[in-house]
Amino acid sequence: MKRTSEELIQQALTGIREAQPDAGMEQRLLAALRQRATAPTPLWRHVLSLPSWNWQFAAVSVVLVATIAYFITHHRPTTIATPITSQSQLPRVVPADNTAHKAVYATNNPGGSKSSGIQRTPKSTLPDTSSTLAAADRQALDDTNAPSHPAPPMPLTAEERLLLSAARKGDPIEVAELEPAYASSLRAAAEDRKKSDIQQYAKLLLGPLALSESMHPTSASPKPDEPPPSPVPDPPAPSSN
Repeated sequence: MKRTSEELIQQALTGIREAQPDAGMEQRLLAALRQRATAPTPLWRHVLSLPSWNWQFAAVSVVLVATIAYFITHHRPTTIATPITSQSQLPRVVPADNTAHKAVYATNNPGGSKSSGIQRTPKSTLPDTSSTLAAADRQALDDTNAPSHPAPPMPLTAEERLLLSAARKGDPIEVAELEPAYASSLRAAAEDRKKSDIQQYAKLLLGPLALSESMHPTSASPKPDEPPPSPVPDPPAPSSN
C-alpha cells in the first residue's frame, strides 16, 4: 500500500522528536560561538558584507577622482613665450631736429640707401586727460555713494503764514480778499448771509407785536393799503379895494 506524503512527513517528525542529541553537542556549540565572537574578523569580510549601494557610491567616487586627476595633469594652461630682443637689435630712432645724431647714425649705418622701414610719429603736445577724467569719475562716484540728508525746512514767509491762517479759519471774506477771481461771488454770499441774519433778528423783535395786534385789533389803526387823507386847503382871503 502506497503511503501519502502527509504520512511520510508525520513519520519523519515523530522520528526527529524521539531522537536524542549526542552527548556534549551543546557544549561544543557554545564553545564554537564563543571562539567566533572573540576571534577578529578579517577586513575583506567586512568589505564583502557591505550593501550594494555602498559599492556603487565607491565606484562613482573613484571615477570622479580619476577624471579630475586626468584633466589636471593633461590640460595645463599654455604660456606664450615672448622673445626678448637685445639692446643691440633695437633700431635707433634719430630726432629730425638734431644734426649731430644724424651724423652718428650715418656713420653707424653705411648702407643708408635702404630705409629701416620705421616711421616716426610726432610727439603729441596735448595734455594727458586720462588722470583728470579718472579723478573726476572717482569724485562723482564718491558723491553718488555718499549718504544723502534732506535739507532742513525753510521758515514760512509772511504771505505763507497769512495763507495758512486763512485756510485754517475758513472765513469767506478773508478768502475773497486773498482770491480776487472769486471776490464777487464770495462777497455776494457774505451779503446774503448778513441780510438773512437781519431778517431773522427783525422777525424775533416784531413777532410778539404782530401777535398782540392779531389778538386785539383796533379800529382806529389805519389800513396799510389805504393812502392817508389829503389835507383840505384854506379858503382864500378877501381882497381890500
